[in-house]
Amino acid sequence: MVVSVRHPKLPLGALGVVIPSALVYAGAWVARACLNLALREGGARELPVEARTLGRYLVKFAGVLLCSGSYVLCDVAVPAEKVRVRITVI
Repeated sequence: MVVSVRHPKLPLGALGVVIPSALVYAGAWVARACLNLALREGGARELPVEARTLGRYLVKFAGVLLCSGSYVLCDVAVPAEKVRVRITVI
């Protein structure tokens, strides 16, 4: 996964950060464990969705990112301010 940001105030005009898909998948498992812990502690009752369901789908989404081909997940541009953010799955 590559997160790239274009902004006229950045030193080279663009910034790109590479995030390994396996790290995203491991992060989803950590987030799921934190949601389960919050559910036991009682803090997850304030969420508008069920914490177990959210954690399960978060891990499924990360698995799809890990096993899929390359595509653009998000591409947002603000031409008036010359700003662009793009998230690409490689």
